[in-house]
This record gives sequence, C-alpha cells and structure tokens, in this order.
Amino acid sequence: MLVERIGEPCKVLETHGVGAREAADEVAARVAREFKPRVMRVVRQRLVYRRPEGGYLVRVEGMTGEDYFRVSVVELVARLDGKGNAVTSA
Repeated sequence: MLVERIGEPCKVLETHGVGAREAADEVAARVAREFKPRVMRVVRQRLVYRRPEGGYLVRVEGMTGEDYFRVSVVELVARLDGKGNAVTSA
C-alpha cells in the first residue's frame, strides 16, 4: 500500500507491506482516516473519497491551508535489477 502526496512534486510518503488484499484495504481505510501530512500542524477537517479502482483520495484542511494525498492499494508484481532481470530475495 502506498500513500502519495498529490501536487508538485508528487511524492510517495509511506509504504506499508501488507499480505492479503482484505488486510491491505483495512490498512488503507485507516491511513485515509488518520494520516496527517507533515505540513499540517492542526487538522480541522478531512474529506475522504473512495476511488472506484480501490484506495482513497483525501483532502485535509488545516488552519492555514489544505493538502491532498492519495492512498493506493497496489500489488508488487516484480523486483528487477537495472538490466531488467528478476532479483531473488537474499
């Protein structure tokens, strides 16, 4: 699962390794409700939108502005080296 900040530049803020899809969906919902962007000192309101393909888009409003982030449930399908060869776990 990835938490990405939306804007310039787009940045992955957190990753969580979660086994089963159901567990990943539960963690994603919790992160959408609880994650606080570092730029926010105080969160006044949070709007959480569920994305049709899974995950959430979140708008967080603070005392002096707002921030957006996306929580995505993704599956790692390959780990490759610089030449595109599969990397075996060590």
